[in-house]
Amino acid sequence: MSTTANSTSPQDLYIALFARTSTSRTYHCALLVCSPTSPPTATNDVRYHVTNSIQGPTPETPNPPQPNPDGRVPWPFQAQPLVNLFTASPLLARVLVSQIADPALVSATLEAVPLIQDNKTWTCRMWVRDALATLAQWGIIELPSNLSTSPVAPTPSGRLSLTDVSWAAIETASLAYLESKHTVHR
Repeated sequence: MSTTANSTSPQDLYIALFARTSTSRTYHCALLVCSPTSPPTATNDVRYHVTNSIQGPTPETPNPPQPNPDGRVPWPFQAQPLVNLFTASPLLARVLVSQIADPALVSATLEAVPLIQDNKTWTCRMWVRDALATLAQWGIIELPSNLSTSPVAPTPSGRLSLTDVSWAAIETASLAYLESKHTVHR
């Protein structure tokens, strides 16, 4: 079952960087769909992400993924309502990417972004990169105009992804914002 953001009100798309408890200064990446007028404690915010950690059952994920016979944990897609952005996982930063043209299309579009199970270097960052490209390709979001003239391109396997230049600009801006928060001890 997918969670969808309220499709009748305007929504914004953010890249969210969450703290990892296992390693300092590494981050879990996700996408947040939030109302631009609601406080970060609003209950209509949705976190879209992929994880590959073994976790116990929760109300959002009653049947979490189990390791494959080879010991690797598969990457499941998750759409989770956030009761409070500050208590979900340690949210370190959220960076506005775009307004959403049609919020009703977000959940199904993100659910269709391919999950790469057989590549040890594939991460939540790469899913966010591909998810942004897919949303842009379908006209659901508009990527910032300062990106390269053709920010979305197919990969050799045929899936959509942001070009290296476009992704580097988005990722650099997100990490710079987070570092500015670290600098002032926030």
